[in-house]
Order: sequence, then structure tokens, then C-alpha cells
Amino acid sequence: MRSLFDPPDRQSVLVRLGQLQSGAPRQWGKMNAAQMLAHCSVAMEMATGETPRKQKLIGNVNTFCDSGPERASAHTHSFLGRLRGEQWGVMMYKHLDHHLRQFGV
Repeated sequence: MRSLFDPPDRQSVLVRLGQLQSGAPRQWGKMNAAQMLAHCSVAMEMATGETPRKQKLIGNVNTFCDSGPERASAHTHSFLGRLRGEQWGVMMYKHLDHHLRQFGV
């Protein structure tokens, strides 16, 4: 299962974030690219405590990964409750992957 804590998966997400253009057409849903970045940023805030946009989101992905599963497990998800660090990594990957695919990257 892919996880942001796995270096190749992290790199894949970062490359795709770098490829995202503000005018990218969505593949589904109602959000535009800027709204998706804000949406994903809020999710990363739960794990890092920071507030990003595109560059900030890239920074949060790096902070999240560099801090490791131990730090992520210290935070409680507002809906799912307590998660293990590995669960945070899988969930954050799936969430970013979902929305990056939404805009064709």
C-alpha cells in the first residue's frame, strides 16, 4: 500500500504537485486546482500543524515525511480519531493521489 513515508511514493506526489497547473481541468468533482490545493493543505495541517497552498503544501509533504510516522501518530484526526503513523502516511498519500488525479497529474 502506498504511503508518503515511502520515499518513491513521496517523490511521485511531489513531482505531480510540481506539474499541477492552476488552470488544469478537473477529471471529476466540483473543485478547481486552487480549491483542491487548499483542501489537501487542510488535511496536511492535521499532521503538521501548518497552513499551506501549493508551495506550502509541498513543504508540508516534506515536513510530514521528514518528521516520520512517530510524529504523525501524535496527532488525532478530527473524524477518524487516533491513527498510527503508518495509517497517516497511507491516508495522506491516498488523499493527495485522489486529488492530483482529479486534475490529470
